[in-house]
Amino acid sequence: MEFAAAALSSLASTLGQGVSAVGGSVAAGAGSGSLFTSILQGGASLVGAMGALRAGQAQAEAYRMQAADARIDARQEDIAGMQREDGLKRKLLASLGERAAATAASGVDLSFGTPVVARDQAMEDANRAVAMNQGETELRRSRLMARAASYQRMASEAESAGAIKGFGSLLLTAGSIGRRG
Repeated sequence: MEFAAAALSSLASTLGQGVSAVGGSVAAGAGSGSLFTSILQGGASLVGAMGALRAGQAQAEAYRMQAADARIDARQEDIAGMQREDGLKRKLLASLGERAAATAASGVDLSFGTPVVARDQAMEDANRAVAMNQGETELRRSRLMARAASYQRMASEAESAGAIKGFGSLLLTAGSIGRRG
């Protein structure tokens, strides 16, 4: 809105110069057409500039929403990773329990030999699977957070581009009015 106030001030200044240039002379009739055209052109430029500013803000808001969605997805990935990890641990416990029951039912001592080696191997496999899951989860989460940061940068750039486009439009109009006199 500060941008619009500055634009209105500039337009009013231009109009004030046009009115004082026309003055009360006989040329006022001829100059009023030019003044009217300048007023219309300035008003249209101001509306265009405000539209460009608003379009930049709308695009920035859309990017910010996408950034928020990416941050939410990153949090959901954390939760999903924890759930996968819990599932892997449950499978390990179930597998160890089944093996222990089967081995005990066959009359083999569980405290040494093959049952211990099998249990240790199952635990190593489960630990490796948990570590891989944690790595994949962190990778996905990092990608989502990088995407969120990218959307934030795009939002800032969209706002800046809208402001620059609006300001440029006002400058072009001021130059056109100035050349016309």
